[in-house]
Amino acid sequence: MNINQKSYIAVISALAFVLLAFTGQFNYTFRSLETGPVESFEKNCARCHGPHGSFYGTGFGSREHEELKKIVEEMMRGPAFLKPSEADIEAMTAYHHALSSGEPFICITRYDSSKQLLYGEAMLHNKLIGKKKDGETRTISVDSTGKWQTKTSNASLLLKAENDSAVTTLNPGKNQWSHQK
Repeated sequence: MNINQKSYIAVISALAFVLLAFTGQFNYTFRSLETGPVESFEKNCARCHGPHGSFYGTGFGSREHEELKKIVEEMMRGPAFLKPSEADIEAMTAYHHALSSGEPFICITRYDSSKQLLYGEAMLHNKLIGKKKDGETRTISVDSTGKWQTKTSNASLLLKAENDSAVTTLNPGKNQWSHQK
């Protein structure tokens, strides 16, 4: 590659960076999840582990992250017969941390940039609120399976889920799910 080609690539790369910086797009690259951890758990794991992990013994989800991740992966591949991606395993591990702590869980399953829509899951019976940088808030409807979607024009949206005893906040510009380690 000669100097002119390198210069051309550098200029194009810089231009692309500047354009992305001013489009208001998310800094975080979302990994689409085929099925979110809430739906996947309820379909494949709850028959043995109870709805939302209600049959777990004490301390299961409070294990160190890497130990819990290894167990979650083994269970997803083994008894659940799933073929999880690395993102699926990380999201499910985060979900288990939330279950163990009794805190609300929020997960973004995909982002449609052409429609500016975030799709995701939250634990059932949690109130989900979107808050813009300008302070405007709105309640986001969560259906009976835990799925939700919301329109967003930029990364300034914060998501907040509440239950009777805890609050979880997720910044979609930085993370795809809460309880991310």
